[in-house]
Amino acid sequence: MEVRNEKELPLPPGQGMFGDTATHEWRRKDTIPTAAPVAVSAADQAEFKKWRDAASSPERQEFEEWRAWQDWKRKNPK
Repeated sequence: MEVRNEKELPLPPGQGMFGDTATHEWRRKDTIPTAAPVAVSAADQAEFKKWRDAASSPERQEFEEWRAWQDWKRKNPK
């Protein structure tokens, strides 16, 4: 086992107690790489369109009104 003192710090990358797992890399917020756009299949697009159309249905609006009433009822007990 190799012994080091505080004068030899900082340790080179990849060495030390968490050398294999912990890394530190400081980046400015404007230099963080963006994720690649996710490819969406035609089936997923069709399913999303179906969901969006269903979200504006009268049943959905009735559900939203019922939920708002439940929330009001919970916040304003007798």
